Amino acid sequence: WSSDVCSSDLEGETGYIVKTSKSGSLYWSINPSGKLSIRGKGNYGDDVAIGTSTLGVTQYAPAWTEYADEITEAEVMVTGITTLKNMFYKCSNMKNVSFAGSDTSKVTTMYELFYLCSALEQVDFTDFSTDSCSDLGAMFYGCESLKNVDVSGFSTAKAVSMQFMFYYCGKLKGLDLSSFDTTNVQYMNYMFCDSVSLAEL
Repeated sequence: WSSDVCSSDLEGETGYIVKTSKSGSLYWSINPSGKLSIRGKGNYGDDVAIGTSTLGVTQYAPAWTEYADEITEAEVMVTGITTLKNMFYKCSNMKNVSFAGSDTSKVTTMYELFYLCSALEQVDFTDFSTDSCSDLGAMFYGCESLKNVDVSGFSTAKAVSMQFMFYYCGKLKGLDLSSFDTTNVQYMNYMFCDSVSLAEL
């Protein structure tokens, strides 16, 4: 453990930790109830190869991706992080996520942050910042259980891509995009594609 993070910081309310490790500069654990806790300063590592891009470049995700099916919720308390790309890649049983206590003001990409998190119902964006983010592409791709999500505090002045951002969010009913600045956005293709319940923007 680092001097900033001790084992007790990573223990869930239900008891002992069943999996714990380090990815990049961050410490993570999963407790018996499936709660993923992520702590530390800096970025997670490119630990798990998850496929290749259309250009043939290998794509990676953090170490906890290997246990994606076991994760039911997540609590993130990190600082100094610059990427959230593929952070919860295919965590298909994860229902809620909290970023309360995190500093994401330096994050430049949130690409596929919640990619195919099909059970996701709630995200606490307290303390969440998109001020430096240029890529919001596919952020909620395939979050088919998500009915409401508060993005009213998102600052998007630096955003270049929002393509596939809410793709296949079939239960999403409304979004408050009043804070969205799309002046510099170049890519918005399929942003709301197959979000068939979306009635209000």
